[in-house]
Amino acid sequence: MTLKLKKTLLKRKVNGEVVPGYYGRVLTNGTAEFSDICQLAGKGMTLDPIEIEACAKAFCRDAADQLKQGMIVDLGPLGKLYPSVNGPWNTDKDELSIRDCDPKVNYRPSDDVAAAVRAAKLAWATEAESTKPTTDEDAGDDTPQPSNGGQGGDSSDSSDSSDNGNVNQGGENGDGWE
Repeated sequence: MTLKLKKTLLKRKVNGEVVPGYYGRVLTNGTAEFSDICQLAGKGMTLDPIEIEACAKAFCRDAADQLKQGMIVDLGPLGKLYPSVNGPWNTDKDELSIRDCDPKVNYRPSDDVAAAVRAAKLAWATEAESTKPTTDEDAGDDTPQPSNGGQGGDSSDSSDSSDNGNVNQGGENGDGWE
């Protein structure tokens, strides 16, 4: 697999001044639609793709319900979803404020998926390739907005927390938060 990257503008505040800069952002290869995946899953099976889709939708509905109840959801070969929080890092625990924390959902890929993505070759996209959206959400706006005022990192019981100043460079999320 080769992941194409485009150079994307991201303005950051440095010493009180807004400074333009760039980071590499993944151009995805499109969206694998739910119904298409159900069709693929049914190849060589006696189950009709409609039955597979119905079961898969029921699975997703119930997985979402478990996540809404604060549970970590194991998606088998895909990995796990778990509730998490974005918030600032502070050396004094008494200075942490719940108001500065924003709940979110994290995805941790399975070892197999993570290894496949890590093994991907990276290449800069051509000018023509750079004009396509990086995600479905980007179709209208390609300007990432940093969250949390550009400070802090992600923290949860299931992941390491650090703020190294890097930009989130994901393809599906790829929202450029700092």
